[in-house]
Amino acid sequence: MPEGAILITPDIEDANVLYGSNEVNNIYIPPPSGILSTTPGDPGNAEIQIIYHGSGWIENLGMKGAIENAAEIWEDRLTTNIPIKVRVSIYDMGFDPDKIELAFAKAYQVYANFLNVNDLPLTGLGYQAGVFYPMALANKMANVDLKPDDHDIDVYININENISWFSSNIGGQCGDDEYDLTTVVLHEIAHGLGFESSVKVNEFFEAKWGAAAELNGNTLPYIYDTFVENASYVKLTEKDEFYNSDLYYYVTNPLFWDGSSSYTAFKPHLYAPNPFKPASSIVHVIDDVDENSIMKHEFDKGEEIHNPGSVATGMLQDMGWEIWYSVGLGDTEELLVYSDEEISEPSIPEANYQNPNNGMIECSTIEVSFFSYGATSYKIIVFEEGEFHAQHLVPDGQFSYTLEGLDQSKDYEIIVRAENEYGHSHSETLFRPKCIIGVTIFPNPSIFGGVEIELEEERVINHIGVDGITNPGVGVVIQGDGNSSELNIDVSNLPSGAYNVRVEDENGNIVNKTLMKY
Repeated sequence: MPEGAILITPDIEDANVLYGSNEVNNIYIPPPSGILSTTPGDPGNAEIQIIYHGSGWIENLGMKGAIENAAEIWEDRLTTNIPIKVRVSIYDMGFDPDKIELAFAKAYQVYANFLNVNDLPLTGLGYQAGVFYPMALANKMANVDLKPDDHDIDVYININENISWFSSNIGGQCGDDEYDLTTVVLHEIAHGLGFESSVKVNEFFEAKWGAAAELNGNTLPYIYDTFVENASYVKLTEKDEFYNSDLYYYVTNPLFWDGSSSYTAFKPHLYAPNPFKPASSIVHVIDDVDENSIMKHEFDKGEEIHNPGSVATGMLQDMGWEIWYSVGLGDTEELLVYSDEEISEPSIPEANYQNPNNGMIECSTIEVSFFSYGATSYKIIVFEEGEFHAQHLVPDGQFSYTLEGLDQSKDYEIIVRAENEYGHSHSETLFRPKCIIGVTIFPNPSIFGGVEIELEEERVINHIGVDGITNPGVGVVIQGDGNSSELNIDVSNLPSGAYNVRVEDENGNIVNKTLMKY
């Protein structure tokens, strides 16, 4: 091990979990075809070695075709001179119909400070000291197998009898009651290549980032962590690394990928639900575009995604991998619409809020953004409360459209339809839920220390933050239980003064009210 290098083996509890839904989605996205070079070197020269581990392989030999099919797809995307060793294990991990665990994966080891920054090999361009890299990427950057006796990636597959696997290497035939094994292994290998975060939470709704090792007294992030930012452009690694409630709030609100290589019109929107989901939050991507859905947090039955997509591969390239992309052109490729992540998810950016203290949110104007390779025209179709409302043709050369005059008290379904000169089309649907919420605080002013906060229209409270106005830095954070529209808050320990009460509902809508404490 080089001087100053740090090598750790993450616990199996830190592995990234992939869930299955009970929905059926019969869709097949084939592997990419054709090569467009974006980096020097030979395209797709990676070698992925599968190491089969576990007691059940004799009975499950049929799974190997799908597993090796996933490995071959990644081999065609990655450029590295060092073989990538993936150990695949099969176990009965149990079955919960409300939370179906299909598989989980992690880098077997992560490595920091394995290169001399003053003498980087060509393969190490972009290397950062003081950052943990997954072993496969560390090997690629060092251009040598740093741990030749160990594997690089662990993949665990659930073979519980209640989970039916489609294990053929021939795509497009997955049944309505089956999960596609090629898709799942393609996803899990990506975790071992770099889709891993060091963020953890505790039972007190506090979060931390950074692995256990330290350098000069500073906790070290994973390379993935260095690209995570929120809607205010604050990086994860700019926040305090030790357990604190402010970081928990940060990681349960909209997060994005601040890289330059994701080939879409927008920054990838990371999966950051509230409450935080260990082994799932942050390390997955929200993207409703089928070709770019390989890193979402769950898959449906019948869903076959055999293309890593430009979002996931672009994120890997940001982390240091060399990626070769295929680009669909002409009349044989399905059009893809890249939707604005702030609209495709039921949340409205804070920049759109107006009059924050009157109990209402201004969201009557929405900018819808999109992009499609090969498209020659776009149209926007709007449904209000399930009824057709309007249709708009987008001017040529324009990749965004502003919708005005939307009723804040109604739900909208917004369809973006892209078409090419051959008559092929593809549509993506965005949702803008009603965004007027009323909130009641009683008593206000508070004299004895207890206040009740209630949302109108049976909205569910996700999160409440009370922040000092006259006493900056003083406040309290309360997490909702996921069911109630009202919560009681004890403010008896807060000094007298004015406080801003920030209430968020289950759709991500936020309202601010002023509370006086005497």
